[in-house]
Parts: sequence; C-alpha cells; structure tokens
Amino acid sequence: MLFVPESFKLEEKEDIRARRRAALARVYASRDEMMLVVGEIKEIVPAHGAEKIVLRHVGDIPFVMDQDMARRFNKRFAGELALWQAQDGKGHLILAGSFARRRQGTFDLIEVALMPVTTEWMPYESSDERYLVAKAVAEKRRFVKGLRVNLDAETPIASMVLKDTGEVASAVHIH
Repeated sequence: MLFVPESFKLEEKEDIRARRRAALARVYASRDEMMLVVGEIKEIVPAHGAEKIVLRHVGDIPFVMDQDMARRFNKRFAGELALWQAQDGKGHLILAGSFARRRQGTFDLIEVALMPVTTEWMPYESSDERYLVAKAVAEKRRFVKGLRVNLDAETPIASMVLKDTGEVASAVHIH
C-alpha cells in the first residue's frame, strides 16, 4: 500500500514505467482503493481551479488537490512551504499522503503531511534550526535530531542532542 517513486533514469524509462504501473496496480484496479505515497516535491502548480503536486522522479503522474483541499493545504502548511521556498533549491520538501485514482484517471490526494529537510535530508522546523543543523553537519558533530511527533507547536523540544560532549549529552534548544 506504500508507493515510493524510484529514481528516474532516461535509459530505463519503459522499465521504470512498467514497475510503477505494477506498484500502483491496486489503485488502477479500483477507484475505492487508496495507497500512501512518500516522495520529494518537485513543484506545486495551479491546475484548472485546483492544484497539482509533482513529485521528483514521477513528473508524468501529478497528484491533484481539489480547490477546497488546496485552500486547506496552503493554510495548514504555510510555514513549511515558506521554509522550502526560502531554501533557494538547497533543500527538499518531503510529502507523505494518501491518494486514490479517480474516474478521470487523476491521482487525488486525500490527506497530506509535509516535512522540509536540508540538503543532507535532516528535518527542521525553522530557519534558525536549519542553520543549527547545517552548522552541526559542517563541523562533523555527532547529534540526534529532535522531532515533533504528535506534539503541538507550543510544546518545547530539543532541536538536537549533541552526543560528542563527553560523558553527558547536551540538549540544544532554540527559543
């Protein structure tokens, strides 16, 4: 039930399409079936009163959001989208979402989550945290990155825990 696009190589184009079709057989077989997709967003573009999300390596299969979902998506993920756009191509935006194939043949997104990540694929929540992660990576520090799983934005968490500070690890918080 999970679809993760494989890396696209022009010389393997037809083989990749066949494997993709097989991986998506469940949603091709029935409009009632749903699957999960995890991939890197290449672009988000307007599409006749809706929006479509194009994932890297599957540019020929856009994932569509109707007008209502696009409005909610842009409101809910305004921060993540702004962080991604501010990276000037030096980072990635990861999408995880459920989708189904509709009668028209489109793949419609049903539920979505986004996560901006650095060029090293490390998640971050703010530009300050992105800077902190980049600095730790550049200095070859050993650390564990804190993630806000099932916590609201007001709950404080450590941005990272440095593991190379001797006997006791050091939590780093950004306020």
